[in-house]
Amino acid sequence: MTNEVVIKNNNVDLSIEDEDGKFRRIDKVTLIRRVRAMTLYDYYVWYISNNKLNKVRDVTYEKYDLVARDLKKIADGMLLVDLENNRSNLQWILDKYGKTHRRQTWLDFKGKVLQGLRFAVEDGYISGFAQSGLAINTVEHTWDDKKRDAVFTKKKAFSATEFVKFKSYLDFKLDEMLDKEPVYEDKSLHISSRTNPQTIQNKLLILAIAIHSGMRFAEVLGITEDCVFDDKLKVNKTWDYKTFTGFIPTKNVSSIRDVTVDPTIIGLIRRYIDFKHKYFPDMDVNLPMLLESKDTFFFNDVVNGNLYAIEKKLNVERLSIHKLRHSYASYLIFQGIPETVIAKQLGHTDTNMLHRVYGHLLEEQAEAGSSKIRGLMG
Repeated sequence: MTNEVVIKNNNVDLSIEDEDGKFRRIDKVTLIRRVRAMTLYDYYVWYISNNKLNKVRDVTYEKYDLVARDLKKIADGMLLVDLENNRSNLQWILDKYGKTHRRQTWLDFKGKVLQGLRFAVEDGYISGFAQSGLAINTVEHTWDDKKRDAVFTKKKAFSATEFVKFKSYLDFKLDEMLDKEPVYEDKSLHISSRTNPQTIQNKLLILAIAIHSGMRFAEVLGITEDCVFDDKLKVNKTWDYKTFTGFIPTKNVSSIRDVTVDPTIIGLIRRYIDFKHKYFPDMDVNLPMLLESKDTFFFNDVVNGNLYAIEKKLNVERLSIHKLRHSYASYLIFQGIPETVIAKQLGHTDTNMLHRVYGHLLEEQAEAGSSKIRGLMG
């Protein structure tokens, strides 16, 4: 006798709990038959529920859940078995997704879909599926030459001159403002905090830390006072600014690191800490250093709006907060810092990401090094 269905998909009982609370899985043959009758969407939801939920970070699980929702929109009603050794059906799904998405997003989608199908093969639900020879048809294929050139030639980072100009402006502006009482509006920059209490000093420091360290936005927000040292910032957690759950782990293990920084940003951070203790004395020091009120929320688009205002004033390239990370890496490459050191600063496991994103800059640096050697030995 049973009293509770533990896992149910599309009204298919996959496993049950008996009246004594003991878990009992249905026999393998029946399980295979029932899974094969599932829609692709139902199977994928079941797959991520069993293999990803509570086993990966929430933000990562959201990406899998988004793939499930896309499968429902694209192929609602298609069965799991419709992809069994059927290249054309899988290609059709990928093509439909590619009509509204760019190449890298398409590759991520494809990878997550194939991962689910791979489990289906390993568990015996289907005998196989197409894993090679799948054409990449993405939204870029619909662009004309003008559109394609505009997108692919768009700058992804500040030039060395722009980098120094932007960083110096923030340093001088903060140096001036940290001697003042809390300011909530800067008319010269058209930045205000009327709806979300957050000082201009705070807004500027977020950007200053990002440009001085190359840290990810969530890593910057995750800094607590005990993470600030004389010559480094310790990254050991991030702040969940998306779903507001508090501190969460870093993106991966290699992201846990000490980021070497300069005395200027350390000095500004310590002055900000003094500023915060003076004007916001009730804030818990165990909460993020940049949190001035428990009612304050950080939004990526708001931070980008502040950033765009400063970039407009300085007449430099309009880049997002994430592109400040690219700018930081590009500047270090320009200055001849070894690849392994840059990778460690950014929290990468190795230099592969550097070569994928900044390969052209590394090639230029290598050529400059070769020219220098020829000059030395000539």
